[in-house]
Amino acid sequence: MTTAHPLGFLRPGALIDSFRVVKALGEGANGMVLLVKRRGRRFALKLARCREVSDDVAKTNQRMTRELGCLIHLEHPNIIRARAWGHYPDLIGDYSYLVLDYVDGWTLAEWLEKVRPTFKQVAHVFMKLADALDYMHRQGVFHRDISLSNVLIRKDDGEPFIVDFGAGDFANARELTEGPLPPGTNRFRAPEAVTFWNEHRLDFSARYPFQAKDDQYALAVCLYDALTDAETAKDPEQRAARRITVNSPAMGPPPAPREANPCVPEALSALVAGAVEHDTAQRLPTLEALRGGLEALADPGGAEWEAPVFAPTVSAPRAGMAGRRRGRRRKVAAVGAVVVATVAAFALLRELSPTPEAPGLPAPESVPHAKAPDVLPPSRAAPPAAGVPSAAPVASAQKEAPTVSAPKPPQRQP
Repeated sequence: MTTAHPLGFLRPGALIDSFRVVKALGEGANGMVLLVKRRGRRFALKLARCREVSDDVAKTNQRMTRELGCLIHLEHPNIIRARAWGHYPDLIGDYSYLVLDYVDGWTLAEWLEKVRPTFKQVAHVFMKLADALDYMHRQGVFHRDISLSNVLIRKDDGEPFIVDFGAGDFANARELTEGPLPPGTNRFRAPEAVTFWNEHRLDFSARYPFQAKDDQYALAVCLYDALTDAETAKDPEQRAARRITVNSPAMGPPPAPREANPCVPEALSALVAGAVEHDTAQRLPTLEALRGGLEALADPGGAEWEAPVFAPTVSAPRAGMAGRRRGRRRKVAAVGAVVVATVAAFALLRELSPTPEAPGLPAPESVPHAKAPDVLPPSRAAPPAAGVPSAAPVASAQKEAPTVSAPKPPQRQP
């Protein structure tokens, strides 16, 4: 969706170095993303700007440089690629920018609602995401904000891409975190991070030791939501049902996906329940275990794997109304049976052929879950990601990505 342009030079047709602005793709607290063209090719240009609460231009540019440092050594078919970088000065200030592959697609949350994929399609998307995230960790890079909004699905072939490394980190990078927890989205934090916050929320010198298992847990929550939430793209005030709490140490692990959506294949439900387990000793150990488990289950498949996770016309029941609606459906079914029988008999008396109707597919019940008592800081959203296109190299970009020494793999925690 195109947003208002806060700066005049960002209007369509304006030039940022050699890139011509087509339109704005999105805007966040730290910057905005533009669709641009250069020599007939489309790219996403991510332009940084100071936050309203900060006038520290140097730190704003450091964040963009850090994002570039994460991307420069990542070359994977399911991770967005950086193509160029630069600074654009205007009368107000100096703006760092990154030029990325543009992808014409939806966020993962939007794809789940619009396409209503099958269980097999969901499994294959997450197999690729697990492989990409595992590769990223082997290069010493952490994303730190894996969520349904930071994965894009290309429209023409359903290929997934991990995007938006605005909160990313790599070994020996300069620390920019200003509190106990790194930037991220609270719903997708590991239970260990929630516990750390509860214990250190007033200690601003404390720093949570983010590890690969935190990114892994965030991806598992995305998969859990894909199987249990029929309203992944809706704002909280527009939802018919609350989302299931997944990471509250006080409440314990969430119910297995099959308890929230009975259509979930039993083996898949068990695998995902293990991936979001709170006890790290019982949790699925690695991303490769998640990827391999999905492959082993989805490839043989079966009829249940070819079914959509949620029917296209189904919406989740309102929280607190599930039981009442089940009772109402039983009453309506009983009354309906009597009405159908009466109409059929009347039709036979008039020697007319009745036209039976196919019964509708009932919606899988979503499981209302009480709000977690754990208190977390407001999620600090990074600038929105661009859409998902096929990679196309930029010929003679204004400023090519600088040489950045490969980040060293992080030290493993004992």
